[in-house]
Amino acid sequence: MSAFSGYLVFLFACFAATFSGAAERQVLQQRLAELTGTFQVVGDFPATNRLHATLCLPLRNAAELSNLLGRMYDPRSPDYRHYLTPSTFTEQFGPSKDDYAAVVTFAQAQGLTVSATHSNRTLVELAGTTADFERAFHLRLCLYRHPQENRIFHAPDRTPSIDLAVPVLSISGLDDYSTPRAASIYRATAPQGVSTNGSGPNGTLMGSDFRKAYASGVTNTGSGQSVGLVEFDGFYTNDIIAYENKAGLPNVPLQTVLLDNFNGAPGVKNDEVAQDIEMAIAMAPGLSKVIVYEGTAPLDILSQMASDNTAKQLSCSWTWGLPEPGMDAIFQQFAAQGQSFFQAAGDCDAYTGPIPSPADNPYVTVVAGTTLTTAPNGTWVSEKVWNDWGAGIGSGGGISTRYPIPSWQTNINMTANHGSTTMRNIPDVAMVADNIFIIANNGQSLIGGGTSAAAPLWAGYTALMNQQALAIGHPILGFLNPVLYARATVSSYSNYFHDITMGNNCNAGSPSNYCAIPGYDLCTGLGSPTGQPLFNSFFQNLVQNGGFETGTFANWTQSGYATISTNSDYAHTGGTYGARLAGNGKIITILSYLSQTVNTVSGQYYQISFWVNCPHKYIVNKFQVLWNGTTALSQQRISGPGWENIQINNLQATGSTCTLQFGFNLDTAFGDYLGLDDIMVFPYP
Repeated sequence: MSAFSGYLVFLFACFAATFSGAAERQVLQQRLAELTGTFQVVGDFPATNRLHATLCLPLRNAAELSNLLGRMYDPRSPDYRHYLTPSTFTEQFGPSKDDYAAVVTFAQAQGLTVSATHSNRTLVELAGTTADFERAFHLRLCLYRHPQENRIFHAPDRTPSIDLAVPVLSISGLDDYSTPRAASIYRATAPQGVSTNGSGPNGTLMGSDFRKAYASGVTNTGSGQSVGLVEFDGFYTNDIIAYENKAGLPNVPLQTVLLDNFNGAPGVKNDEVAQDIEMAIAMAPGLSKVIVYEGTAPLDILSQMASDNTAKQLSCSWTWGLPEPGMDAIFQQFAAQGQSFFQAAGDCDAYTGPIPSPADNPYVTVVAGTTLTTAPNGTWVSEKVWNDWGAGIGSGGGISTRYPIPSWQTNINMTANHGSTTMRNIPDVAMVADNIFIIANNGQSLIGGGTSAAAPLWAGYTALMNQQALAIGHPILGFLNPVLYARATVSSYSNYFHDITMGNNCNAGSPSNYCAIPGYDLCTGLGSPTGQPLFNSFFQNLVQNGGFETGTFANWTQSGYATISTNSDYAHTGGTYGARLAGNGKIITILSYLSQTVNTVSGQYYQISFWVNCPHKYIVNKFQVLWNGTTALSQQRISGPGWENIQINNLQATGSTCTLQFGFNLDTAFGDYLGLDDIMVFPYP
């Protein structure tokens, strides 16, 4: 079992322990449970005040989910990137229908209003008075003096409990100890001594500047993809249109999803929302839409994103202090459904204690910030750690106090970077977070950034990659960390990432941690994307003339008795030519072959992908795929008609070249044939 899978088992074992035993009175998890007794009580929370809270139910079949995720992100497994739909995830791992109905019935019997339910059956949103919640969960809601902030907050005086036999994990929303905080900061003038050469006012970065620096050579625009954003404020639509017009970008459709009775009105942090939208569009101007999820409760927003499963790249530029119990389950659902989630690392330099949630979560890709220098034509020149604003403002990084180190991070040497070999290290990757031009606040021009700019830029970049994946018949990338960290240990690491070695995120509380060094560090992670080279590392096809669009069999070798020709009648959808494998009026009793030798790296794993069509049922007697002389696939009587995509994983190269062969024979001589097209071989990390 991998460390990644082991971590999931550990996590769910902890959850399961909470619900062992048959007693109906069960104690729920609550994020302030271990701290409440240390706070100074200053009064009672008014009994008539109305609250919105969320009950969270635990997932089922924890071990099965752990094993599935391990296989789903292991390129050697036949389950690699075979993602689940929300309905399939719910049926396999969500709470049962009966349990969910019992929780709803319980809440209503306590006089609480069920304000919303969730299709994954993990959350039940509740509304009621203080007195209703105190009675239902056997607690008292008190007012406390905040230990770090000059304000009063409310919270339970004890751990919540309920009289219900159905397993319930936690309740969130009963306190306002920590509220969502945006990882962004703005100033009125551009910084001194930064030669960004951007196209925005005074050389600030705007619009296509981000693509020139990080997606050089990439022609994809994110067509067919959507980006989803976690937001706790509204925005002015006219700000987005003004930015698009000023930057010469198309007007990308926006969809707003309002949750928790939030009305969508722009507030004091509408600049954060505007920046997120504008950065995603700047990197991926061909997006089908940007979906802005706005609400007040993190769990509710995340769960809705998972249930919708519309946006395959998600971004969050906010942190909310203490983790919400049940949040890991939603991030696991994202991974199981192939949704990539990018989280801003934070803007307070190096962390010396607990990292605010969810910036240390092992199921998300944490994005750090840099200061970028570009050439006059916009191409990348250099980057350093963003940490020049003073007063402890800069890119976040550090070591989690909650999560053990995931398997995909254990291949990193943590000696020189002062990282941990036992706990989760952040960040994972980086992009620019400084000297960025945006339009917000109902028409105001701002200069700023923060890691909240870097996260949606990475979401936009992933939309470019997912567009390419679907175009060549591949599944989307999903949770990126395993594949990103795999590239950190290969000799061509610097081809994929800008390795940022200048600067640090030290502050007064952390004067020696952390410094940028060659390779992975706790300032900028693996670094920022190099553009086309990183793109190609996912999608570069090693096969020459794999779609036969030359109209010939150039680069291929034919052997045996079969006559192989190209004709537009035999092409896979979207192509002009395809291979027609036939017997030329003869019944073939031995295998005939179509072969090509491709360049490989010894020890590297590869995937073969191709499309095959048998227009008449059961005419093919045998069909084989061989990799360097070893049978990778052998089928008797391929059925049809219609094109079918076949992918073969876990093929290892034994040298600098390997030979790919397609072998076949036919059991009829009456003009029947086998169609073969769009043959591809891709390296795995």
